[in-house]
Amino acid sequence: MWVVFLLAAMGFAIATLLVIYIGNKVVNAMKRDDVKLDKDINKEKTNEKEKEKHE
Repeated sequence: MWVVFLLAAMGFAIATLLVIYIGNKVVNAMKRDDVKLDKDINKEKTNEKEKEKHE
């Protein structure tokens, strides 16, 4: 009886750790994409400002 309980608890713990690991990877990828997008937006803004100065 205790063996079944311990195996179920270990299985639940491993499944929880896997879900947390995958979620962390997804969140980190979203943050990386946000930083990349912010850099691209800032680059576009500076390019537009430089074009306005030259005109």
